[in-house]
Amino acid sequence: MAYLDESAPWQRRRRRRQRITMAVIVVLVIVAGLIAAGLYLGVLGVPAKSLPVAVGPVPCSTVSAPPALAPRRIKVNVYNATGRAGLAANTAGQLRRRGFVIGSVANDPGRAKVVGTAEVRYGARGAVAAHVVAAQVVGARLVPDRRLAPTVDLVIGPQFTGLAPSVPSTSAPPVCASGPASPTSARTTGVPKTRPTSTPR
Repeated sequence: MAYLDESAPWQRRRRRRQRITMAVIVVLVIVAGLIAAGLYLGVLGVPAKSLPVAVGPVPCSTVSAPPALAPRRIKVNVYNATGRAGLAANTAGQLRRRGFVIGSVANDPGRAKVVGTAEVRYGARGAVAAHVVAAQVVGARLVPDRRLAPTVDLVIGPQFTGLAPSVPSTSAPPVCASGPASPTSARTTGVPKTRPTSTPR
């Protein structure tokens, strides 16, 4: 009877292949475990900043009003930027009854295109007063300019329908903030010079 020689070359090669196969399987299992642990711990994966973020259109930003001034301490110029006669005079009368000090009442000296209900133009010294005035008109936009005086301009726009209900002088709701005024309107400071115009105030 013949016996197989376990030391035959083909037997040694088979054992070598088995050991290599087992080593590869062990390495793959270890690598897979490391990858799974990295994903679980957040070490691996797509950075959060690379993920797309949907951003919808924002028509205007709102700013919180600082502590308000009493109307008697605020001087307001009322300007009409529409073609509707008597709008500035009528609005000025209502503001006066609410306690505001009225300055000029005229057509808009800046002759800028005003959108929405109104613009409130002001300089650095009139920032607090501007919030109080803007609270008088729903949708009014704050428009800073370069004036040095604390006087505030209320410029009535085409969508103006009237003043908002009277608000307490100690608080003012958030209003829409706009960018710096155009160069034309930025030159308006304090009480402007009277210009002849054919459009009634």
